[in-house]
Amino acid sequence: MIAALASCAAVLLIIIMNRNNHTDLWLFHTFKDESVLWLIAVTAATTLVLYLVARGVRSALKRVKANRS
Repeated sequence: MIAALASCAAVLLIIIMNRNNHTDLWLFHTFKDESVLWLIAVTAATTLVLYLVARGVRSALKRVKANRS
């Protein structure tokens, strides 16, 4: 319970501290002024998707290995 509250507090603190921060982002042809929160959200979503894909691949490889034995 305490760990969940600490995690929520950390996320809230990150949002509050970065709500007004912007950065110049190069997207292969022009620079754009983007919100740092947007970059954090995209990074987090990409990390979660890649984790789920890697977990699925690992599970599939374990099943293949078990079926070959």
